[in-house]
Amino acid sequence: MAGIGFELRRLIRDEGGLISRVRGYAIASLVSSGPWIVTIIGLVCISVTAPAFLDRDTYESFRAIITYAFAFSLIAVGAVQMSFTRRAADLLYDKQYDRLLPALAYGSKVVAIAQITIGIVFCVLAGLPAPLAIASVSLYVVISLTWLALIWLGATKEHKSVLRAYLWGGLVSFTAVSLSAGGIWGIDQSAASMVGAYALGQGLTLILLLRAVVRSLDLGGVEDTSIVHSVRSYPRLALVGLFYNAAIWADQIIFWSVDGVGSYVRFHPLYDTCKFLAYASVIPA
Repeated sequence: MAGIGFELRRLIRDEGGLISRVRGYAIASLVSSGPWIVTIIGLVCISVTAPAFLDRDTYESFRAIITYAFAFSLIAVGAVQMSFTRRAADLLYDKQYDRLLPALAYGSKVVAIAQITIGIVFCVLAGLPAPLAIASVSLYVVISLTWLALIWLGATKEHKSVLRAYLWGGLVSFTAVSLSAGGIWGIDQSAASMVGAYALGQGLTLILLLRAVVRSLDLGGVEDTSIVHSVRSYPRLALVGLFYNAAIWADQIIFWSVDGVGSYVRFHPLYDTCKFLAYASVIPA
């Protein structure tokens, strides 16, 4: 996120002082790790409130689907993320600003189609009921497109917009899930309704992030398919992105397979919680 990074450095340099430095680094942490922070805080809050309204199986199914959506979206998008980033950087270097948004649009379309296919296959193999499968695939695709939008946000100076997107999305997710868990207004207390409620907030985050991108970059330009061909042009970057994200989740997948619990998808409550907290603890560094 070079553009945002330069803007934060400017704020720290111009304003000076300890408070400005702390604020600058805090914003940098939220911008770079926003999805993790919001997810961890949201799951902690939901962990405190949901068990009072839900049976254990429903809550565990909901939590497992959320974790799977983040894990496998990172791994799948990781296969194209670095090569897409390289192509976007090339466009910036060549000052072809009018091609950035068309490249994002085409890349998002291809990623969405691929992720929908992967999500449907996974739900069929896992034997998820249709309502839960629809909600899970929707969440999976939304999170995948969010990872993609973060690439183009690197060309902007919209750090405040990024923060607002994460905070509003997290708030809506928590509120919607709480309403679903409490059965308020006749909402069905099921894993499908809770996953769908969580997806609403993540969808809002994606919309706000895309709004920041569109507002900062030039409109126009023809459809840019070169963004997809960049995977073939930079195969090493594609492999690095894939294996980097796969390595992050490899140990967790092993724990799910060997010692996991769950009716639809397997997960490991203790190990998953420890890993999320570990990631949260290294954000300042």
